[in-house]
Amino acid sequence: MVHLATPFPADILPVLALNEGMGTFPMPDGSEPLRGKLKESYDLQIVGTLLNRYASIQRTFSSQLDPLFMLGLDDWRMAVFPDLYDNLVHDDILLRREGLGSAEIEKLQGNGEKVRRLCALLAASRRASPTPFFLLSSPHSQISGCRRGRVWSGKISSG
Repeated sequence: MVHLATPFPADILPVLALNEGMGTFPMPDGSEPLRGKLKESYDLQIVGTLLNRYASIQRTFSSQLDPLFMLGLDDWRMAVFPDLYDNLVHDDILLRREGLGSAEIEKLQGNGEKVRRLCALLAASRRASPTPFFLLSSPHSQISGCRRGRVWSGKISSG
């Protein structure tokens, strides 16, 4: 995360320390989780702004994928994303802990084929462009939130 935060100090919270033995890195409090804020009031403008920043960060690092993967970042490109999606949406314990109800989980699980189809379309469109799609995440990232449009460890925030 140190390598990701340095070029984007306004978007990615700094790593305060690194515990390689535990594979963890504490970061400053990111404030209120985005999921809770959006459940209160879903604001398309906030989501659009965050996704545009997230995409900008992805484009910046897209030419440096191999070094990022060697640092331990997960590969979430379109070729592997459908399987990652399936694994996540079938982890009922995690999803319930994150506050999702049975109906929400069933809806997510029912979208597996749609996700596969959309990923295939995105992957095909990306072949025409040199910029691959990937998500910034680490093996130890968790679903969480943040503040002021900051993105880190696969976490997006608003505040």
